[in-house]
Amino acid sequence: NYFDEIEKIVRDNKTVNFEYTSPSNQVVLYYDQSQLRIISVRCHLTGKTLFGNKLIEYLKENNFTTSISNVVSFKNIVNDITHDKLLNDIRSEIEGEGYIIEIINSNQISYLVKIKNTKYLLLHHTKFNCTSNKYLFECVINEQTDDLRSLFVNQDGYLQRIKDMEKKVQPIYNKIIQTVESFYEENKNLSRKDYAIKATNSNDMKIYMSLLMNLYGGKENDYKKFSINQMKTIFEISDDKNTNTEQD
Repeated sequence: NYFDEIEKIVRDNKTVNFEYTSPSNQVVLYYDQSQLRIISVRCHLTGKTLFGNKLIEYLKENNFTTSISNVVSFKNIVNDITHDKLLNDIRSEIEGEGYIIEIINSNQISYLVKIKNTKYLLLHHTKFNCTSNKYLFECVINEQTDDLRSLFVNQDGYLQRIKDMEKKVQPIYNKIIQTVESFYEENKNLSRKDYAIKATNSNDMKIYMSLLMNLYGGKENDYKKFSINQMKTIFEISDDKNTNTEQD
């Protein structure tokens, strides 16, 4: 079986490099089944590392058939492709994470590089930021939570954080707009001086002074920018990271 074959490889003075993916061990992308796949095998005696076709050849020579079926998928790239073309092609892919590339020089000496596609990098960056209350708050204010949800399918911890932030922020945001617009409509016929005095004398309205004067002066309000600046005061949200969210 798989374990027995791996044990034989290890006893042959070699180290096996694995990749483990599982629904319960999600880092960035979601995988619907658990898999322990072989990336490479390194020889202790020579220091040589086997990848791709050379790895398959080694496993075939030793009749490690189960291990062959558990080698990570790989592609052979045509020799005439440029590094820039290869990089751009991988960056533009939308499936998977990317590739570990073995680049073989003309003297048959090779080296490895890791290239992630742009979608994966964006998702990784977004997941890291989602531990920040400030980031989630701004996503709610800027109406970006639908896009955010699409990145976190099957991740209940992140989806619940988004839902909780919406529940807290959206009613307050809507009330800001309603309060400011209502005050303006009720008092727009006052003189500028009396309008400003009335707003200043109201404890509930003073914090909205800039918005109120914008409306009186015929300017359009940027309620989103105002709300983001008032995250801690009006919305009472700190910028602390939530440490209870699923680990990345």
